[in-house]
Amino acid sequence: MSLSGGIGEERFFSLRVVSAVQDTDLSVILELAPQSSDAWAFRRRPGQHLTVRRLVDGREFRRSYAIFNPPTERMLALCVKATPGGAVSPWLAGLRVGDMVEASAPYGNFTVVPDATRRRHYIAFAGGVGVAPILSIAAHLLDAEPESRVTLVYDADDGGGIMLLEAVKALKDRRLERFALHIPAIGGDGGADGGVDGGGEGEEHRIRRLSRLHDFLSGGDELYLVCGPGPVVAGIRSALLDLGVSSDAVMSEFFSAPAPAAAKEKRRSPRSRRSSGNIVYVGQERRWTCAYDPARGSILNNLLSAGAPVSFSCKTAVCGACRARVTAGEVDMRRSYALHPADVASGYVLLCQSFPVTDELVVEAGE
Repeated sequence: MSLSGGIGEERFFSLRVVSAVQDTDLSVILELAPQSSDAWAFRRRPGQHLTVRRLVDGREFRRSYAIFNPPTERMLALCVKATPGGAVSPWLAGLRVGDMVEASAPYGNFTVVPDATRRRHYIAFAGGVGVAPILSIAAHLLDAEPESRVTLVYDADDGGGIMLLEAVKALKDRRLERFALHIPAIGGDGGADGGVDGGGEGEEHRIRRLSRLHDFLSGGDELYLVCGPGPVVAGIRSALLDLGVSSDAVMSEFFSAPAPAAAKEKRRSPRSRRSSGNIVYVGQERRWTCAYDPARGSILNNLLSAGAPVSFSCKTAVCGACRARVTAGEVDMRRSYALHPADVASGYVLLCQSFPVTDELVVEAGE
């Protein structure tokens, strides 16, 4: 099992709920245990997530959830915010100990490989449930890099309470000298004595509140981690770049797609897409070939219609589950939120956002 960004061929595993604890009025913390025979599939890097699958009357629903505990722990800890009317989150938040969940192996590129000799300041900005992968990364780095430190600015309250507050405070208590916590809704020092200043504010106000970024710039060897709702992530990333931070020093992950204006997407006509041709999907054990049908839309939809076991979840360029590498031919990729620039330069694409440009196209399962 590779520990890199993509899942590769699709496979789901049965996980048992071993703990279910109320976190806030709207969120629940679940601990899931894989079967011993499947433990190999759940080796992971900090900050990665998994896809949960639910079948309702023969219809399949998928959602991606970040794992917030460090990868040194066998259990998989998820924070699930129940969305009223949702097909997955209310059901998942209502599970009890002993219930079973179908989930993919962990995947994702929003991760940092630790180096015990490194001395670095990691500065993280989290919006809402975006704190989950950052908490995993922070805990792992503070354990594995004894000379590094972490600063977390957590825009926490969205009207339903502060998600994972106790887990964040517990990390602070364990690493007092190297973990600085700032929760604007509570108070500058992240303590629990201040009053929450009210949730439900607009995205623009949240960006302004988190974007007092000059307070966290020291000009040294920093790495900035930004995770949360799309507009917030795009706004903070843009503010950091405007302050002179190198794009190589900013890692970001979207928990929803940013608005087009915030994403600053290029206004251009799509590259000349094919109306026919063949797509070859190279999996880990075999190959699938299908004729491209533009009526089906993306390469992902065409492959799924042909029965290829391609991994996917959100289909909005956010989760990265359908990451694959083009080895022959060319594609037009509309959006690439879940990919790093280096991934794109290496030929990786998101199949849910990609359309053939050449008659013949070969893509390999994400590694």
